Amino acid sequence: MARQCHLNTCPTGIATQREDLRAKFEGRPEHVINYLFLIAEEVREHLSRLHVRSIEEVVGRVDLLEAAPDAPLDLGYVLGPTDEALPRRRLLARNGEAPAPTPPSGSIDNSQRTVGAALGKGESRHYTGSAGQSFGAFLDDNVELTLIGEAQDYVGKGMGGGVIAIRPFADDASEDAVLAGNTICYGATGGRLFVAGRVGERFCVRNSGAVAVVEGAGDHFCEYMTGGIAVAMGPVGWNAGAGMTGGVAYVTEWRQLNADSVTVREVPAEDAAELRALVEEHQRRTGSPRAAAMLAGWEQSLKTFRQMVPVAALPAQAAPEPAPAAEDREAAARP
Repeated sequence: MARQCHLNTCPTGIATQREDLRAKFEGRPEHVINYLFLIAEEVREHLSRLHVRSIEEVVGRVDLLEAAPDAPLDLGYVLGPTDEALPRRRLLARNGEAPAPTPPSGSIDNSQRTVGAALGKGESRHYTGSAGQSFGAFLDDNVELTLIGEAQDYVGKGMGGGVIAIRPFADDASEDAVLAGNTICYGATGGRLFVAGRVGERFCVRNSGAVAVVEGAGDHFCEYMTGGIAVAMGPVGWNAGAGMTGGVAYVTEWRQLNADSVTVREVPAEDAAELRALVEEHQRRTGSPRAAAMLAGWEQSLKTFRQMVPVAALPAQAAPEPAPAAEDREAAARP
């Protein structure tokens, strides 16, 4: 076992973003298909020994089972005969009742979870209130959700496209409002998120393609991130960038960086326009006073940002040329 999934150096090419290592991965979809066919073949062999033709015929047939001679448990109750008049299959749906459709625009409360996951391309919703867990999870392309209020954990979980914009209640007088919970944009592969306030821990954990802008975050900012862009216009907590191997983040202040995984530098001139465009879009979508203040004095604001990048993504520094040996120096000094 290599135990280096977090280092971007997976020798089998699975847990890595490096093209040279990914080229070593030999798996193909056909391998999975073949494996499932082999399982199906073995199941049919077992059914044949029982003189039945399908799994349907053996459901509930405890008479076909017997305890192993050395079984440490008394299985008499489990394997005992049952009333044949009783149903042999479950009567309830496997996952309970079908989920409710995405509520229409209007008020929302925290009993409504995973709102937006069922929306199709081109649809949008506008809510006011306190959204439940996984608001905007698995959002599709060209879908837009706006929320005036706050949301719980897992906003934008697994989102692959679309836009989520969250702003505080109109009468919220807090200068540093917390508007969303932990694990925002967990495993996201695309889309855009704008939160005009702070969020909890593990912001953008395992993000691989989403663009997300917030005004502060808790510990483990951008943990295990492999792609996308994260912007924090306010402070972030401890262990920022732990296990980050791809993507880029912009921060203004932090309590501690994970120096094994990331480093910070001044925003490169070629990336300054991209950062400003994101702050402008954040202000436009959320009405953020913090973003407006930054844009009003952008030249000074830009100086407060630092670009956080993975150490694994930095180009290797050229090795210094070896110093010449003593005899070589003497030979070079002779006329």
